[in-house]
Amino acid sequence: MPPFLSGPVNAVFGSFVTPVQKGITSVALEIDAYAKTVNDVKQLKKENKILQSQVDQLTTDNTNLLQDRYELQKLRELYQLDAQYEQYEKPAPE
Repeated sequence: MPPFLSGPVNAVFGSFVTPVQKGITSVALEIDAYAKTVNDVKQLKKENKILQSQVDQLTTDNTNLLQDRYELQKLRELYQLDAQYEQYEKPAPE
């Protein structure tokens, strides 16, 4: 290529290639950001599933503790009632 054409050709080529490169880079960055978002969503779903399992277990444990507390309260009431009537003979159940 003659030296007198290299300047204008480079200018035309540069003015065309640079925007295309910027566009490709922009699209690549968007795709990368989307892929990261998808991975984040997958990870959050996994964590949510684990946490939901823990919540379910804690709910079950809490329900059992509430039942135990209710039973303990009733047994304490019976014990107090027994203490009130300790002078009476109590037959053992058959």
